[in-house]
Amino acid sequence: KELATQKIMLSQYANRMMACSKSLMKRPITHQRSTFTVYTGYGKTTPDLEALHDKWVNLYNKRDVADLTSLYTEDCTIMPCGAPSVSGRENAKKFLEKSIDQISEVLCHLDEAAPMDNNSSMAFIRGTYTWLNVGDADSVVDDGKNVLILKKVDNEWKIYVDIWASNHAKH
Repeated sequence: KELATQKIMLSQYANRMMACSKSLMKRPITHQRSTFTVYTGYGKTTPDLEALHDKWVNLYNKRDVADLTSLYTEDCTIMPCGAPSVSGRENAKKFLEKSIDQISEVLCHLDEAAPMDNNSSMAFIRGTYTWLNVGDADSVVDDGKNVLILKKVDNEWKIYVDIWASNHAKH
């Protein structure tokens, strides 16, 4: 029953995202709290979800894989652009250990972060990213879109699904 409920919520989220993407337009930056995150003001956000997002970005840029993977659920899935999905926290840790030193830092624009349901057991964070090159902080390695799907575990938000898509992917 829980899996069926999660599938329904993910379907509702996908429909919301499609509707939002059709109506997005450029808006001014509303506030800035993190060195690596720009809050675009495209959609609503909540302080607790913004805090999780900022923590993820800061831990990634510090190369702190142990604390970074603690933000993920035990049954998490990472869906990187152009590569196979990775499931489970231990596999996520191995994936991050292999890939984290390929870029010098990640910069993020947080567009929207909100609960997906009325009882707030799942939420999402939507935005864009820019990866900068190791050894040349002026050189962009990649940029694209990202979505984090979150699940409450012991009353704490954890990353359940981590998805990103490059703006430069070959089809």
